[in-house]
Amino acid sequence: MSVNLHLSIIIRDYNPSRRDIIKQAIQEELVKQQLNDDLPPLTESIDEKGCFLATYSNRDAPVIISNAYKWIPQFRETLQQKANLANQGNCNVHFDGEDADDEDYQDYEEEDESEENDK
Repeated sequence: MSVNLHLSIIIRDYNPSRRDIIKQAIQEELVKQQLNDDLPPLTESIDEKGCFLATYSNRDAPVIISNAYKWIPQFRETLQQKANLANQGNCNVHFDGEDADDEDYQDYEEEDESEENDK
């Protein structure tokens, strides 16, 4: 069964000197998964928690994923492995595939704000 998803990848706690290598490793995996048209290359930003790399799918164009219940955890693990290898150590990879058809879906900005309020 296929599901319409909003995808996001956020990477934190990485070695800044390995930033470009991490970005390249993740981009290669996006190409392999044929998601490079759906998820733009990672960009670096900074917030109160520090630097992070992130990419988000277009909210107006959900990504159709078959067998999402199997694919999401597998892809999450693959991204974590690729990022850790490129970082030459552990980093924190957050990958989400939110159901675009869910009426209770929070957009990325709302989600970040609610996480901050929980702390």
